[in-house]
Order: sequence, then C-alpha cells, then structure tokens
Amino acid sequence: MQRLCRFVFALGVCALMFGASRPAAAQPGRGMMGNFDEPTINSKEIERYAEILRMSPDQVENAKGMLEGFNTEFNSLRQEMRQAFESMRDEARDTGDNGVWRNAGTLMQTFQKKIEKAEKQYFDDMKLLLTDDQAARWPVVERARRREKSVPRGGLVSGEGVDLVRIVNEMKLTAEESQPVQPLLEQYENDLDRALAERDKAYEEGMGQGANLWFNQQMDKIDELFNKARDAAAKVKDVNKRYARQIEGALPEAYHAKFESEVQKASFPRVYRPSYAARAITAAEGITDLSDEQKTQLAQIRDSFEKSLAPIQQKQADSIEQTEMNRTAMQMFGMGGGGNEGSAELRDLRREVEDGTYEKVRDLLTEEQRAKLPERPQRGDWRQLVPGGGNGGGGERPRRPGNAS
Repeated sequence: MQRLCRFVFALGVCALMFGASRPAAAQPGRGMMGNFDEPTINSKEIERYAEILRMSPDQVENAKGMLEGFNTEFNSLRQEMRQAFESMRDEARDTGDNGVWRNAGTLMQTFQKKIEKAEKQYFDDMKLLLTDDQAARWPVVERARRREKSVPRGGLVSGEGVDLVRIVNEMKLTAEESQPVQPLLEQYENDLDRALAERDKAYEEGMGQGANLWFNQQMDKIDELFNKARDAAAKVKDVNKRYARQIEGALPEAYHAKFESEVQKASFPRVYRPSYAARAITAAEGITDLSDEQKTQLAQIRDSFEKSLAPIQQKQADSIEQTEMNRTAMQMFGMGGGGNEGSAELRDLRREVEDGTYEKVRDLLTEEQRAKLPERPQRGDWRQLVPGGGNGGGGERPRRPGNAS
C-alpha cells in the first residue's frame, strides 16, 4: 500500500467524509484497497533477487513455488481488510456518524503490519534455500527491495520518487561504461536506504494519527505532521539530486543528455509528460509518403518546438518546487489557497506553444496525411459553469490572448 496515499487519506479524511451519505463519497476504504489488488511479492521480483544472489535454477524454482503459500495468505488478508472497511462504510452510512473514520489510519496500519509479517516469513523461508555465499549478499536484496517498493510511494516533493539505479540500468551500459558508475550506485543505495527509512517512518506517523487529529480539529498538530513528512521527503530528494550530479559526471559524455532527461522526467512527470504536439510530430514523421521537403520542415518544427518548450518546462519545474516547499497541509488539499500565481500563466504559455506546433504540423500535411495524426484534446472552459469563475468568487482569471483552451 502506498504510504503517501495512506498519509494523504489520513489527513484528508474529512474532505471525503463531509457528505458521507452519498455512496460515492462514503467509500474511501474501497478506493484505498485498490492498492492491494496485486500481491506484494511476485515472480519477476524473485527473478531479479535471484540474479543478485546468483541462485541456481532449482533454487529459483523452489522460491517461486513458495509464492503459492504467500499468495493464499495475502488474498485472505486482502479480503479481511475489504470487509473491515466496508463495515466502517456501512456504519457511517447507517448511523450518520462519520466519526468512525477516525480509526481508518490505525486500521490501515494494522493490516499493513500483517502483510509485512507475511512478507518477512516468505523471505525468511527463501533465505533457507541459500548457500553461505548467497546469504552474505542478502543485504543487497533487502536494499533493492526497499528502494523498489518505497521510492514510488513518494509524492510530497518532486524528485522524491526518482530511482537512479533504475535509470542507469535502463540505459543498458556496457561493462566498461558502467565500471566508474557502480561505486557511486552502491553509495547511493546506502544513503537512499537511510533517507527512505526516515521518510517512511514520518509517513506512517501521519497515517496513524492524521484522521484522529482531523476529527478533533487539531490543525496545528496536522501541520506539524505534514511538515515533518515533507522535511523527510526533501531529504530523499536531496540524496537523489546529489548523486544524480555525480553519476552524470561518471557516465560517458554521450549519455549525459539522456540521463539528465530521464532524471527530470522522473522528478517532474506532470511537466515532462509526452504532449499531444510531440505525439503529433512523431506520428507525422512515421507517415510513409512524406516528401523530402515535408521531412525537412518536420525536423525544423520539432527543433523549434523543443527549443520553445524547454524553458517553459524549466520554469514550471521551478514553480512546482517553490510551491511544494511552502504550502501547508490544507493548501495541499486545495483548501485555503496558497497556489503559485505563476503556474496558470505558464500553463497557458505552454498550451500556446503546443497548439501552434500542432497547427504547423497539420498545415504541412495533405488531408489524407492529417487523418493519421492523433486527435487534439478538446478543452472545455469549466470556469464558465461555476459562479465566480471557479476561483473562489474572484472572477475568471485573466487568460492570455489567443488561448482558446
């Protein structure tokens, strides 16, 4: 289960519970349980750990065979947990007492501990299959597993969810190319492991106390928990930033741009997500009957688009970082304002660049070729449907000239 998701749920439970008489709003338990749809240990993970340990095929087969027992226990716990949250939901609906949800965080912790106990038993059994030399490498597996499971749970600050080991592995370096990087990766794993442990402890504290504090209106304590969790998350981010610089310097120069790009994408996925304009360019480049002139102009359009978009993306990333380190718990849930005033203007500017690029691609193609492009997203202006412009009664925010979305 994602620790951040549980932390957010615990702190924001009243936002879900105000109006619990509505079925859709009265089921936070069901939404949270979706994180348990798959067992927390699987065959692919065992194969990765076996490679680290240099296990024999027979050992791997035995380890996978033991998964059946773990899966049975996991599924039993998942069903028990679903029933517990459905019971809480039904009680809140039938009695009108939303206070039952103050125990949600504690209940989640209870089941998390049960699942962690089942995981520990499985891995204790797996270790019995190992030779002494293989067992000596077990701490490497433990660090790898904590990193793989814990890093994706981040989300309070950008850069917290970066896994530099994964990024380097996906670059498929040769043995010679990776040699200078490996000592840094080992140091990184150790430092990140400690930072993740501190952050996850802060998240667990928030999960265990947040809901009860909210129902008791102890907002100062909620902010204290939130700030503690954010500070711990920032330490994870700092480890990633520090080692990203060192690892990039140890990589062959040909890999620098690719590595930096992947780190940025992992740090700011919303900013560096593939845009519809970029998808349109890629689709156009794949059209088989393009003329040489069209190919040349498409290359120019791509180059111009990337150069125009890059500074906007950097400003968006800077804006996000500034907002993250200054917002309160209430602001994170969209309560009490505190947003970054420059973010809306940057979004509008980015849309102008993307819309203009898309039109350039369309204008370059024939009617038959245009049919092969991805459809441009249609954006309705929801603010026109909300009294006061959808911004708390302050009227519609100023829009940049020519921005139709």
